[in-house]
Formats: sequence, structure tokens, C-alpha cells
Amino acid sequence: TQVFAFTDIKGGSVNNGFIKALGRYDFQLFSNVNLAFLVNFILGELDLEEAIEETQGETFKVFYCNDAVRVASEELDDL
Repeated sequence: TQVFAFTDIKGGSVNNGFIKALGRYDFQLFSNVNLAFLVNFILGELDLEEAIEETQGETFKVFYCNDAVRVASEELDDL
């Protein structure tokens, strides 16, 4: 079973709490989520890969946190 977390503000207290948990638990975290994105995801109109692709566009403001946390962690490991 996959677990997903959606937060409204990147850098907000709820999002930061989930980012801390990414190191301990396996789940997918999206921030800056709007209602349209959330409804499309819940109704199955977007699967995980499509949702991540949506976050890659410059005009789309939803942020997929897992990749950013992984990159930051790798950079810290290199220090």
C-alpha cells in the first residue's frame, strides 16, 4: 500500500513535519497542492508518475518533495 501526503504550503509547519518524516517512513509528499490537483489524484485521473510529471512543468506550482529531500540528503552525504 502506498501512502500519500498532500500539504497546502511548501515550507509551512505541516509540510516541514512531513519532510522530517520522509527519512523514517516510506510515503509520497506533495506540497502547494490545490483542490483541482487533489481531486484529480483521488478520482484516479492522475497516477503517481503523472502527478510527478505535472510538478515538473514551470507553470504548475505543486512541488514533489521526495526528490528534493533525496538530492539534499545525497549532497550532505558528499560533505
